[in-house]
Amino acid sequence: MEANWRVLGIDPTVDKAVITKAYRAKLKNTNPEDDPEGFIKLRGAYEDALEYAKTGNEKKAKSNDLNNIDNPVLATWGEKLAVVYDDFAKRIDEKCWKELFADEVCESIESNEEAFEYLIEFLMDHFFLPHSIWVLIDDKYNIQGRYEDLCEKWPKEFFDRLVIPAIKWEEALPYRLFVPGKDGEIVEKYLGLYRKADDIRGREGLEAITEAESLSESHPYGKALKFSLSAQNNEEDYAGSIVGLEELVENYPDDDSIRNMYLGTLCAVKEYKKCEDKCREYLSKDRDNWVLNNTLATSLAEAGKLEEAFEILKSTMRKRNYSFEIMGALGVHRAQIADKILEDISIIKNNGDSDYYKKLAWYTMCSSKPDMKKVAAYAKHIVPEEVDAYDYHSIMTDVYAETKEYDKLVACNEELIERIEYEISNSDGDLEIKNSLLSSLYTTQMEAYRHLGDIKSSKDCIKKALDRFPDNELVRIAVVRTLIHIEDFEGAADAASKILEKDNLNYFGWYCLAEAAFGMWDDNTAFEAGTRMIQIFPNYISGYLFQLRVLIRNNAYDQASEVIDYLNEKDMGDDPNLRLYKTILYENDDKEKAYSEYIEIYNELARDKDITDKPYEKELLESKIEGHCRDKVRMLRREGKGEEAVRELKTICELIDIPLDRSPLLSIYMQFSMWDEAEAYLASRDESMKQETLYDEMVLNLCKGDIDKFIQFYKRFNMNYPNLLQYYSDIVCYHYLRLCGDLKGQKDYWYKRVKKSTDDEGDVFSVYSSLAFSLRRLGKRLGARKYAKLALTELENALKNDPNHEALYLAEMSRTYAVLGDFDKAQESLVKCRKCNLCSTCDYSECKDSYIFEMLIEMLKGNYSKAHEIARFGMKEWPDDPDFICHEYEMKRLGV
Repeated sequence: MEANWRVLGIDPTVDKAVITKAYRAKLKNTNPEDDPEGFIKLRGAYEDALEYAKTGNEKKAKSNDLNNIDNPVLATWGEKLAVVYDDFAKRIDEKCWKELFADEVCESIESNEEAFEYLIEFLMDHFFLPHSIWVLIDDKYNIQGRYEDLCEKWPKEFFDRLVIPAIKWEEALPYRLFVPGKDGEIVEKYLGLYRKADDIRGREGLEAITEAESLSESHPYGKALKFSLSAQNNEEDYAGSIVGLEELVENYPDDDSIRNMYLGTLCAVKEYKKCEDKCREYLSKDRDNWVLNNTLATSLAEAGKLEEAFEILKSTMRKRNYSFEIMGALGVHRAQIADKILEDISIIKNNGDSDYYKKLAWYTMCSSKPDMKKVAAYAKHIVPEEVDAYDYHSIMTDVYAETKEYDKLVACNEELIERIEYEISNSDGDLEIKNSLLSSLYTTQMEAYRHLGDIKSSKDCIKKALDRFPDNELVRIAVVRTLIHIEDFEGAADAASKILEKDNLNYFGWYCLAEAAFGMWDDNTAFEAGTRMIQIFPNYISGYLFQLRVLIRNNAYDQASEVIDYLNEKDMGDDPNLRLYKTILYENDDKEKAYSEYIEIYNELARDKDITDKPYEKELLESKIEGHCRDKVRMLRREGKGEEAVRELKTICELIDIPLDRSPLLSIYMQFSMWDEAEAYLASRDESMKQETLYDEMVLNLCKGDIDKFIQFYKRFNMNYPNLLQYYSDIVCYHYLRLCGDLKGQKDYWYKRVKKSTDDEGDVFSVYSSLAFSLRRLGKRLGARKYAKLALTELENALKNDPNHEALYLAEMSRTYAVLGDFDKAQESLVKCRKCNLCSTCDYSECKDSYIFEMLIEMLKGNYSKAHEIARFGMKEWPDDPDFICHEYEMKRLGV
């Protein structure tokens, strides 16, 4: 038993949670297929430890030990299961497994689940099965559909690393090809050596596969790998190794894996011409085989025929709608070749004609770092009639998308769609290529309509695409993404589910479902879909990102940190989207560092154009950058650094494409008396903002102290746009009334505001207090007292519920106490106010409200000289606040 604790790496314990945690930690580094003996040893130690925790007895009692089964029918079935597995010929025979599952114990409702649990326990130690058998087991017991529940009872890693991949993928070495295919234990040892040889390659790999081939069981893939490694390691019998591979290809003419290993070896040993010839020979019988086309492109590129290699890949990607994974692999290869061509532009024959510029556009567009400005420049030299129509369309759609000329993109697509539809109806040309292009056009058109905000046309295009290509994976995925972008998340989830109905292991189907569910705030489904993505492709980052999205949105930072730590261990921590979530975890500890990191991540994503493929991460980044920028600008304003605040604001607005009209730029200019800059900014505004600009110009004139111009402007504005003052901010009406010295008008204004504020259920303390102040100045003490008490009640509640704005509430209280005649309390509130921290949203170095209300208190006390002094101080210190200048001017108009 002591050895078992050493295997688990823990001290003896009866705590099952500790045992399970240790087991799962060890299991992460023990791949069942790569190290079957290590896994079985670990599994045995785990079961012994659980038994010890349960009984305190060190004697091993495995849960699938037939002697411990109470149900004799199940025990008999277990014996049959062991017989099938132990006989290798039966193990790989679907008929034998179907007979097992047709047994009464598997058909009975009472015992079926018990048999399934026994089967899972058995498979934990006996897992070398063909893909076809795993699919059979999944069909019978719906392992994928019950994944979450199963992981609660058995190790999650067992399903993630072995069961799910075994269901999805064909085995690396088809069991049916083992010769003589009788000894299961030898087969398992052979598999381990083959994987080792395939992983490490080189001399050591050759030694491993040579050892495998010395066993009593043999496999043609092993022979092919041995010949391949021998040839690549410059063995003396180099020619013999190549001949051996050729004989294997002849003996297994329908086996793509052996053929591909042969072609890959020819490339590896630089037999490019021979590889090219063989690829063309095989393609004559299987022209759309993407691996053959990809290998042909490799041999051509290595032989220096870069342009021809590029055309092969371009043509291959155009011919068929392959899966996303295959299209991605072809795209990467094409980009590598394009990069090489662009490194030495002399490769392209320069005739200065349309064909030359077409090629330049294609290579630039398909490179690893496409420069669409260059593509657009090249496109200007292309005469449409002089080049292939589909080439021209492909270039121009990308150009229009880059320049955001979506109306032109739609027109370009419509023209080509009409042309292709006509050619298809007349059976003109390669219909497979035409249909492939047509499906691609529909997906591009959906994207264009989305950008134009034309939801109706988007939905019409979706219907046409699905009617024409109901089973096309790329079309369906484009449909889902379009529905997500137009925020029809329920429709997107339904469309994603249909993809998964056809193929429950479709990675992008789960990706689309995760996107849609996240948009609907169905976080459980989004998280589960992310988990399924991880099961299918454990080394892809997107599934983990969906998990992090959900965890961060739900403030589950500890769990998010665990995911990130795991990805760091797996060397998957360099993805910029992942760095975003890392930064979120520590941003409160070092805000300045987080701000810099967000900007760096955003620049990296925008540079690589990945950011457009992950709209949520883009929006999250933008909101983080905007929030941190707001905080930094506020601190610069508090420190009196107006010019720095303007520079910072303009930089970020340009970075994340925020219109300056949505920013506090004008208020910064006004705060720091940058009147020329403010006027220039207003003059630069678009004509569409005419009304907003007129309003801002009116306020600007008031703050500059040009009272006569403001009053004239106000009268003209109110006459021409009588409803707009209320739309923008009817507080300007109050400024006007003060400048005119109209006390009765001020009182009526605040009465209307009281009614409006109570109807809107907003914060009414300021309105109550202002009305009370106006009534007091008119000598209406009873009314003033009534509204002052209402204001105090509201202010006391606000102080309790919102301590972040304590200074504001205390300043307002000071005026309210003054209206009630309690000037001592008013003074006490002012003193407290000035000792408080500034309100979290304040842009000033000290509380200007305390000076505004002190000025009003002095007016109530009749101490006008002091009030004048405060007003003049305020105009100098806070030139952007009209309160000081309005009250100063009002006092002069009233003769005080």
